[in-house]
Amino acid sequence: MIRRAHPTIHPKNTGNGGEGQVSRLIVHPTAGGRVRGAHNCGSCDAEVVAAIERYAVSGELEEFDGLSCECEKAWAEEISLEHALPTPLGISKTRRGNVLDALRAP
Repeated sequence: MIRRAHPTIHPKNTGNGGEGQVSRLIVHPTAGGRVRGAHNCGSCDAEVVAAIERYAVSGELEEFDGLSCECEKAWAEEISLEHALPTPLGISKTRRGNVLDALRAP
């Protein structure tokens, strides 16, 4: 979301306070590392949350440089499937809920 919004907010890519800045994107990932907040696989959560918080202060996309984790490939595949299948949003693994609960009779 930040990478998509950045060119609109900073059309000259100058960061917060720079020339041509349209607005400021302030992002504070509440519950970072938890299911309801910004999270990934667990091992890279702290680094990603810290980069998001740094971006809110600096407005520089470089805050995300060097972030890499194996879970990104799985995430991209889940997003691709969500966009490709004619089903409602929320089919990815973490949003489906407990499989056993879904199989139990009401």
